[in-house]
Amino acid sequence: MAAMSLEPETMEIEANIPQGRLLTASLLGLAGVSIIIAATVMWVIIADKSAGFYGLPKEARDTAGTQAFVERGFGSLDDSNQTLANGGFIRALPGWLAPLSFVGIALLFLAISIAFTAIMQRVQLRMRVMMIVLPKLVKR
Repeated sequence: MAAMSLEPETMEIEANIPQGRLLTASLLGLAGVSIIIAATVMWVIIADKSAGFYGLPKEARDTAGTQAFVERGFGSLDDSNQTLANGGFIRALPGWLAPLSFVGIALLFLAISIAFTAIMQRVQLRMRVMMIVLPKLVKR
């Protein structure tokens, strides 16, 4: 913040600055919460799919989509077993889902810090206004 100025024009301009910062904080907070909710939904989906995938024998999971899969009697290559087809999805998802959750939390904390900064600027502005008005009120 610049040097403390007591001119009404300067204070009027400074009074509008926190509004933009509060809007930015609100949008960042909304984005953070949305990412956290999306990540939570994805964790629930992966938990459901993992239960079916890891409920199958290890041999079936390891040989899915190969000739050995057919030879051992787990199904056919034409028969696309959806649970086994999701194996790559199930194994890959946690690799990017955990960092995504932390991005959502980081955006949320960033929004909170921006909001606190804007609130502090507004309080300091009110303090300067009171420095001008209070002596005039006391003289009455």
